[in-house]
Amino acid sequence: MRKVARLAHIVGLVLLLGSILTFLVASSVGERGGSVELAAIRRVISAGTTALTLPGLLLLAVSGAALLKTGSGAWKQRSVRVMALALAGIIANGVLVVLPSVHAATTLAEASLAAGYLLPAYQHAYAMESAAGNINIALVLVALVVGVFGLGAKQEARRPQNMGGG
Repeated sequence: MRKVARLAHIVGLVLLLGSILTFLVASSVGERGGSVELAAIRRVISAGTTALTLPGLLLLAVSGAALLKTGSGAWKQRSVRVMALALAGIIANGVLVVLPSVHAATTLAEASLAAGYLLPAYQHAYAMESAAGNINIALVLVALVVGVFGLGAKQEARRPQNMGGG
């Protein structure tokens, strides 16, 4: 059970981080193109957010809970609590800011295409999406660093020897 949860956790992380990084590249390409390219890339980003990023986030949350359930005393470790807090922040930011901004930017890019010029409101929606997305990337990196390196020598000394095993 623990190995399956770990695998699911890694897949969730790959979906989340991989899709976000792909969207960053796509956005930079779309910004250089015209309104047709921008609208097309925004559609891909919206669809990818729904099909890849959100499922990856859900998989991270569910598999993280499963790992906590199967790990004896894991919740007592400060690093586990920090990772859970980072994940909660990612979920809140993603649902409350990123997702609405992604869909707003896509809607405004499509409206810009119809209007024949880039609507000024698009830049605001895109800026909100970018800022919130950067916060999520930072939180993912915090969780990764804490997960890999822990939070200090005392923390590592208390970690049960079988935490890395199956």
